[in-house]
Amino acid sequence: MSNFLKALLFFGIALTSQALFAENPQLVAPPKPPLLINAPNNSEWSIIWLNNTSQAGASAESNASRAVRYVNEIHVTKNADTRREIILWSDGAKSERWFYKGMLLSEQPGNSDIYIQSPEQLAGTPGFSGYTKMDFPELAWISGDAYQDVVKLENRTCYHYKGQNIADEASSNPRNPSVEVLSKSTLEAWIDAGTKLPAVFNNEKYRMVYSFKLTKPERLTLPERFEKALKSYQKSLDMPSVHQMSY
Repeated sequence: MSNFLKALLFFGIALTSQALFAENPQLVAPPKPPLLINAPNNSEWSIIWLNNTSQAGASAESNASRAVRYVNEIHVTKNADTRREIILWSDGAKSERWFYKGMLLSEQPGNSDIYIQSPEQLAGTPGFSGYTKMDFPELAWISGDAYQDVVKLENRTCYHYKGQNIADEASSNPRNPSVEVLSKSTLEAWIDAGTKLPAVFNNEKYRMVYSFKLTKPERLTLPERFEKALKSYQKSLDMPSVHQMSY
C-alpha cells in the first residue's frame, strides 16, 4: 500500500471517529503520547492567521492604514523532507519559503533576494530550528502538564492545552520575522483528538487555524530562482566566514 493510501486510510478512520466524538466529547479519554504528530510525508495544509493585536472596534481600513504587513494565510506542501510554504500577506503580496535539504530558503515580498540559512544557523535560531524534528515548531511547548480538557471546536473534538511562552523577548516569529513573539505570553492550542494534528494555536498576538487536505499534493520542484541562489550559496561556502546570505 502506498504512503498516500495509508495516509488517506488514516484520515478516514480518524474522521469516522470524530463523527462519534464530536457529538459526545465526554467519551474521549485524556490524551496519550504522542500528544502531537507530524503531518504525513506527502500532505498539504493551510494555516489562516488572525491578528489579535488590532484595536477592538477598529475598521479594516483603519488597521490597513497603519501600513503594517503581516501574514494572512500560509499554504504548506510537504514531500518527505522538502517543504514549500506559499505565504499570502495582508497587503496582497505573496512570497515563498522552502525547507530543502536541511536549509531554509526564503524571500520577502517586493524583494528579489533569496535568504538562505544552513542547518547550523537554524540550530542557533531561538524558537525555530527548521522542520527536521517537527512540522509545527510553534507547538513545541505542548506537554502532558499543559493539558486542560476535551472540548468541541467547530464540530471537531479537540484536546485543549494551555501554557506560557518562555522564548526570549527578542526571538522572532518563525513565520514572520518582522513580528516579535511576546515574552511570557499565554499560549493555547487545540489538537484534533482523532488525528493528533493541530486545529488552532493562539497567543496574545495572533491566532492560527489549521486545515488539512486529503488530496495527494503535487510533487515539489525547487523553482529556478531558488535553485540559482542555492548554487551561489554553495559556492560561497569556500569563503572564510559565511553567515546568513542573500542572493
